[in-house]
Amino acid sequence: MGKPELTNDPRFATGADRGKNQKELIALIETWLQSFPGDEAALQVLEDHRIPSAPVMSIVDTISHPYFKARNMVRTVPDPILGEVTIPGFPFKYSAFPELPDIQAPLLGEHNAEVLTAQLGYTAEQVAALHEKGILFAEPK
Repeated sequence: MGKPELTNDPRFATGADRGKNQKELIALIETWLQSFPGDEAALQVLEDHRIPSAPVMSIVDTISHPYFKARNMVRTVPDPILGEVTIPGFPFKYSAFPELPDIQAPLLGEHNAEVLTAQLGYTAEQVAALHEKGILFAEPK
């Protein structure tokens, strides 16, 4: 940052000190970052000095970024109402599971009967009664 005096500044000597003086530290860093013509120039200086950094990207920039597309970090899945929907992909990649499973967003209440009967032991009549009383709702298919 061109401020060697910060090395011995007691306000920033330890993590706790930096935490206590966070506002001043953020102001120093923001002022330094604003001295660059753009994000790329600041990121290049940080990279040149081997300081881990990355841009903060908008959702639109993220889903269209070549890196995330190449890593299958963005998926398009079918939704029964909206059609094709873009969602984040699974972040972890395993050689034993190279392909992601096909998924589809469920409709509201689509699995009510299945969960209530299989997991909670409700009868079909009990589930129907909950629907009739308006306690359960299921989106029509």
